[in-house]
Amino acid sequence: MSRKPTSRRGRPRDPATDQLLLKTTRALLREKGYGATSIEGVARAAGVAKTTIYRRWPGKSLLVWHALFGEPTTENIPDTGDLRQDLRIALSGLASSLGSREARAAVPGLLEELGRDTELRDLIRERLVNRARDRLGQIFDRAADRGELHTDVPQGTILAALAGALVFRSIVSGLPLEAEFIDDLVELTVNGIAPRATT
Repeated sequence: MSRKPTSRRGRPRDPATDQLLLKTTRALLREKGYGATSIEGVARAAGVAKTTIYRRWPGKSLLVWHALFGEPTTENIPDTGDLRQDLRIALSGLASSLGSREARAAVPGLLEELGRDTELRDLIRERLVNRARDRLGQIFDRAADRGELHTDVPQGTILAALAGALVFRSIVSGLPLEAEFIDDLVELTVNGIAPRATT
């Protein structure tokens, strides 16, 4: 009696290959910048076929995104009991991602791609903006419970101000996101959203 053919699934992705491609992409971004980095260049430098990359990422912008920012963390911001310290932890994490040499080389190009790459735009909204908003919401909800926050200030406005400050300093001005700058940004934010004195 003959046996029915069984369906075969494709080979699972090799995590080591993923990491090689992401590492190679970051190296090319540091060396050549966003414009001169290509799928072909990454494939050649990594010693793989272009199809190996396209099976994972449909285009350069998404490859670069994952090389820079990877998968979003699911960890919550530790509750230190102090708004300043909670914000310092959150902003230091963002600064570490945005302040790298490869990020400074690539972010302007990624921003330019947003107008025509809907998948990239959806990814940024889903994995960066929404996650940052959720994490910021945790911080401010706890601060409000402790009486450290003027709750009439929209959290979306605060998030836009913080993200804008980080991007402007690192990407536009090309200045480092050092601890002193983070501390100043925290103080500016906390002073702006502190409870208003009653008369």
